[in-house]
Amino acid sequence: MDECSLQDAGFFGNIHTWSDNRGPPTTIWMRLDRLLYNEEWADEFSETTVQHLARVCSDHAPLLITMRKVLANVPRYLKFLDFWTEHESFEAVVKEVWQEPVEGNPMWILHQKLKKTNKRAELNEAKAEYVQFLKLQEVVLRQKAKANWLTDGDRNTAYFHSVIKGRRKKLSLQRIQDNTGQWREGTEDVANALVDYFQNIFNSDNSTGDFRSLNCISPRVT
Repeated sequence: MDECSLQDAGFFGNIHTWSDNRGPPTTIWMRLDRLLYNEEWADEFSETTVQHLARVCSDHAPLLITMRKVLANVPRYLKFLDFWTEHESFEAVVKEVWQEPVEGNPMWILHQKLKKTNKRAELNEAKAEYVQFLKLQEVVLRQKAKANWLTDGDRNTAYFHSVIKGRRKKLSLQRIQDNTGQWREGTEDVANALVDYFQNIFNSDNSTGDFRSLNCISPRVT
C-alpha cells in the first residue's frame, strides 16, 4: 500500500468480511475485502464510505461503497507548527498580540487572540519564508503526518500529503446514529443530529432530587 501510495477507506459494520464457515470453536474470521484508493480518488470523492453488509450466499461479505464529492466551507483554526519558534520574531509577535486588550468572556478572548496571532503579517511572512526551504518543509509535513521518516534523505513529500489527507478523513464524521437509533448521513444531517443530542442533554428537566446515595459518604468536615 505504501509503495503504491494507497489508503484504506475504512468501513462501517461488522469488522470481518470473510469466514471459512467451519463450526466453532475452529471458525476463522478475517477482514479480507477492503477498498483502497489513491490521492486522485480522495480529491475527486472527498466523502467515500464503505459498509460491510451481511453474508448471504458467499463466504465473503458484500461491500456497499458510497462516494460523494463535497466542497464543505468549514472554518480552519490555528494549528501550531514547531518551526515557527525558530524565527527570531516569533516570541515578540505572540507577546504583542497577547497584550492587546480584548473584551468578552475568557473563551472569546482566547479565540480572538489566537485569531489575531494567526493573521499577523510577520508570522505569515515568516511561515512563507521558511516553507521555501526544503528541510523545514519536510519538518512541517512530518509533524502533520505524524508518520515515521521513511529513509534518510527521502524527499517524497507526496507520501506525507497522502497521509495527511488520510488522517483528515479518519477524523471526519461520515454518519452518526441519532437519539431514535436511525443513521444520519451527510454534513447537514450529522450536524443536526449532534445539535439535537446536546440540546436534549442540556435542556433536560428530568431531575430526581434523590440524594440517598450520598448517605454512604462519611463526613470529613465538622
